[in-house]
Amino acid sequence: MIKIIQGGGRLMLVLVGILMSASVGAQTAGDIVENRVAFNTPSNKSVFAEVPLPPGKWEVLRTSVFPGKGYAAVEFRDVQLAQLDGNQLKSVLDITMKVNGINNVEYKWDLCKTTPILAKDDFGTSLYKQKCLSLRPVWFWQQDHKVSKELLALMATKSIQHDDKALMLEYERYGDMGYYLQVRQYLFPETYGMDNPAITEMKDSPWHPTRIDADPARRNFADALFKYGLSITPSYDKAYFRRESPPLPAFVAP
Repeated sequence: MIKIIQGGGRLMLVLVGILMSASVGAQTAGDIVENRVAFNTPSNKSVFAEVPLPPGKWEVLRTSVFPGKGYAAVEFRDVQLAQLDGNQLKSVLDITMKVNGINNVEYKWDLCKTTPILAKDDFGTSLYKQKCLSLRPVWFWQQDHKVSKELLALMATKSIQHDDKALMLEYERYGDMGYYLQVRQYLFPETYGMDNPAITEMKDSPWHPTRIDADPARRNFADALFKYGLSITPSYDKAYFRRESPPLPAFVAP
């Protein structure tokens, strides 16, 4: 749930679900991009901002727009990209950016308190003007809503194989007037030679915070991944403020 702040007053606007499809930058579903992904202005006539990408080729799976309605319309655009190794899913990026309007964005929850969580850093920020980097074990797109179902169905039609669990490195920042950026990167431990056994509940995963320390290799992997996240946070900060940033380095597993 998102509230849109108009000046000193509050417009109680809720953005729920994917309301319509739209192009994002010059990219459309099926395109292959490298180095960065572009987000267009509301008119789609020029690039509004770019978000840097890790190395390699990324396939655009889906693009969409979340329009806010009120005295001043606000648009959030998002794009989901996949990196493949043959037909095996190696990594996924799910990026959302605010692309118009000067209204502020305020969340009702504290992202850095979401559980289960392996590592986090709020960089000294607070709930209503927050920057948070977190690492969590998650079910991969298993939520029962339209976007997840569409994406999983799309990958099935492309014969893309993937695990149902992942580690999610998430950057989110908001609170500066007119700016918002969220980047979720899903990585699959099996891609890096780490096992990720079948489970029915996340609490039983060997990657769960209560279990990960039983295996030093898993703990070292998670620590290295979070350290990588910290190293690329300044690049995401530049993208948040719509400033140019070079492509991201690759994550190198220990």
